[in-house]
Amino acid sequence: MKNYLITITRVLLTGAAILLAAEGVSSANPRSLSGVVQTGGTSSSQPLPNVHVSLFEATTEQPTILGQATTDGSGRFSIRYTRSTSHSIFFVQADVSEGVEFVTVLGPSLPISVTINELTTVAASYSMAQFLRTGVISGNSFGLQIAAGTTTSSRSRPTKRIHCVPHDRSPICWQRA
Repeated sequence: MKNYLITITRVLLTGAAILLAAEGVSSANPRSLSGVVQTGGTSSSQPLPNVHVSLFEATTEQPTILGQATTDGSGRFSIRYTRSTSHSIFFVQADVSEGVEFVTVLGPSLPISVTINELTTVAASYSMAQFLRTGVISGNSFGLQIAAGTTTSSRSRPTKRIHCVPHDRSPICWQRA
């Protein structure tokens, strides 16, 4: 009976060790944020090749860079990351040309894919205006998350939805496919 208990204990400990090791491996394996950088709005968009794209996490000071990539000939990129949630917010920045940057605010959780263009930049500028410090997004994480909630209208959606952004005392809303 004693040998039986020792064998069961060893099997359970071995199983636990394998599960813990597997968990450590899966969390260490980076995942990818894919996306496209384009110009021209929604009806006549053109991909932007060879654009440097960076994934950031906003903080109370300078944002933390989490990954970088360069777009291919179709304006597509993929950035590997190890953490998909934040106590603050994530955003991506595309350095289109000298003095021209496009930005998309992603919020506290990373999506599977993202579009970066003029429309997302306007939405990011509007929602993050009070958090722009010396050209970067930074500030209180709670406030950043609330402000990031206003940019969801800029993300592509496959179904028709109503999108709203705050404006003075009443929101501006529209329906988009």
